[in-house]
Amino acid sequence: MPNRGCLPILALLTCLAAAAHAATGDAPAGTDSAQPAPAPQSPANMIDTGRKLDALAAELASLDTDLPETASAVRARAELDEIEPELRRYLASLPAATAAGASLITRDGLDQALAHIDTELAATRRPLDRRVTKLESHREALIAGTDLVAAILATDREDVDLPEAVLQRATMLAAGLDSARSRLRAALDVAVTDTQRAATMQQQANDGHQAIEAARRAENEAALTLGQQLRPLWKTPPRLGEIVPTIATNLASARVMFLDSWQANAGRWWLLFAGLPLLIGGMVALRRAAGPATPGETQALVLQHPTAASVLLWAVLGPELVGIGYTSSYGLLRIVIIVAAAWPMLPIIAPASVQLLLRGLLFLAAVAIWLAALLGAQAGAAGFVLIGVLGLVLFIRLRSATATVREPAPSGLRGILRFGISAGIVLLAVGVIAAVFGNLRLGQQLIEGVLVSTLLPVVLFVAAQTLRELWDQALERGPARNLRAARTHPELLRRRGHQLINFALVLLVLPILPRLFPFTSLLWSALDQILRARLEVGGISLSLLNIVALFVAVTVAIVLARFVRFALDEEIMARLPMTTGAASAASRLVYYLLLVIGLLMALAAAGFELGQLTLVVSALGVGLGFGLQNIVSNFVSGIVLAFERPFQIGDVIEVGQQSGRVLSIGLRATNVRTPDGAEVIVPNSTFISGNVINWTLSDRMRRIELTLGVAYGSDLRRVQAIIQQVIDRMPDLARSPEPLVVFTSFGESALNFRVLVWTPDGDRTLITTSELALAINDAFQEAGIEIPFPQRDIHIRTQVQGV
Repeated sequence: MPNRGCLPILALLTCLAAAAHAATGDAPAGTDSAQPAPAPQSPANMIDTGRKLDALAAELASLDTDLPETASAVRARAELDEIEPELRRYLASLPAATAAGASLITRDGLDQALAHIDTELAATRRPLDRRVTKLESHREALIAGTDLVAAILATDREDVDLPEAVLQRATMLAAGLDSARSRLRAALDVAVTDTQRAATMQQQANDGHQAIEAARRAENEAALTLGQQLRPLWKTPPRLGEIVPTIATNLASARVMFLDSWQANAGRWWLLFAGLPLLIGGMVALRRAAGPATPGETQALVLQHPTAASVLLWAVLGPELVGIGYTSSYGLLRIVIIVAAAWPMLPIIAPASVQLLLRGLLFLAAVAIWLAALLGAQAGAAGFVLIGVLGLVLFIRLRSATATVREPAPSGLRGILRFGISAGIVLLAVGVIAAVFGNLRLGQQLIEGVLVSTLLPVVLFVAAQTLRELWDQALERGPARNLRAARTHPELLRRRGHQLINFALVLLVLPILPRLFPFTSLLWSALDQILRARLEVGGISLSLLNIVALFVAVTVAIVLARFVRFALDEEIMARLPMTTGAASAASRLVYYLLLVIGLLMALAAAGFELGQLTLVVSALGVGLGFGLQNIVSNFVSGIVLAFERPFQIGDVIEVGQQSGRVLSIGLRATNVRTPDGAEVIVPNSTFISGNVINWTLSDRMRRIELTLGVAYGSDLRRVQAIIQQVIDRMPDLARSPEPLVVFTSFGESALNFRVLVWTPDGDRTLITTSELALAINDAFQEAGIEIPFPQRDIHIRTQVQGV
């Protein structure tokens, strides 16, 4: 048999020979010359067939390499053998976890375990899926190769002149294909079986998770169902003998849950613990930078208790920042850390008359969480009733204590505080009644939610005060001092920073509220359905959610546009070699451009298609033709003023009968403040169509003119010299252009002079004129020069009429 490497060459030579034979027109021996000879296969097809056979041979060689099981597949099968009994054990405890009144530890522990198994199975399936994918690709290649070989061997040799080398190659590959298909089928069956086994186990874990979620939803629905069968508390006495074993079992489960979470997120846990000393060090450094606190200072919280504030912020925000999922296992420790950190800070947060009450509520909140986690609503029913009654008493006393507090506080804050306390009293009373009459889930959620919610004001106060102090210190001592805006508008930046911090904290708190009262998830779902309900109006489809999204997006666009304009005006444009008017025009155009872009993005975020705006544009065109000509004219005039800049902000102008200083230049109108203090809104088209006098376009120089007279007989040259000396002594007068003192005329009662001088500060024209006139008068009095008043000689003519 010829060498395999020579077979393509032999096939090619054979094809070329056949082509040359067909080109000569010689018919093979024994062929009727009247019948056309069968067309032999073209050289191009023969070459392609040889290439396909080469690819098939390479595929068989690759299959021999990939058929043996890899180490990762063997390890994955072993992992499935280890996970399967563990999964069966967890699924066996699923009924207890989904039963009504199950404890949080039992339910959350099983949910976390199933989630962990699901993660392990997903990682185990990856090498198995890769092996199945690779074997499937081999199977498809073998199917195509089998069809190719079968077609070659089934070819009628009398019709097509096939080279012997091609037939031998196909025959040899046909024998190898049968063995390869058999071995591939066996390997693929094993791989598919392992993959399906992992998929089935993963589906079982997911079904368990769904069952737990369904149990939670069912309990939340039962908490709001009025027609359910309830067993009052006096008919279901607590089984004291089961309480201690239940607590011990749940504590052991909590320990296992914590260790599992540690193993699954070891890097994040180390990051969380490493962040605490860094946060404490930052707080201590902040206290040193801020200096000693005085009574009533807002930063006294950070200054007096930096360690407690750091621990509180770390416990509240740390797990969420590093991405550790919430579980009731470390939630038990978390609530203890938060209460312990808030305990010493209460004297700063609250008046002395309510500190003991707040500490009692914080303690009850921690007890309620531990009771719910370790016993659940069913076993801990009596305990929840007791905690609810104690909390109700503390809330009632807290309302009385806050009513007598005389410390200053904003009226809105006082109103919110009174409303929160009254709502807490009502909810606690409803929770106690519900627990007593058998609706344990509603009672537990109301009591636990109200008590835990007392932690929110403490946490928010600490977080807000800490972040505000950090912001203030950054403005006063950090690199922000190099910013022009921080030097010129410190109070504005401080106030805006505090508002942003408050807004961010509110956004962080909103997702927590449904978790405090889980039964409200049904209300949130109903609200979500209402918001997503669509209203079809012609070709436009809208929902309340679209409108809310539009409102939020427009608000964000306006805030961002204002921030960009502020940054341009205060930082960027002020550092560029641009005139004040050019910088203002540029920032204004960028502001309006951002508003337009933000509006379009808001419409897109709200679900509007820009093509649907054609109707609005058409209506706007009709409106322009009827009633919006003036608005468009003023808008276009504003753009012309922005580029032409005939006046700038701060210029003193006269337009029509109005004069004053320009305060702002908008795209529709300009705000002018008159010397009398009135603000006149002048449409921009007025400046384009009328005459505008700008007293400060090129500079702020202003000419002062005085007309005065001296008595006849005065030395005119001396008078002129005295006036010039007075001008030279006044610092408010400019030396260029040169002052001018000229004798103008011989008046009826005086010799008249005209004084022309310039002042560089046009805003002080009246004051400078008055000071110049007073100085000339004083100089004339010292020199004995008289400023005459009009004199008249009256001649009385008497006429006697005769009789």
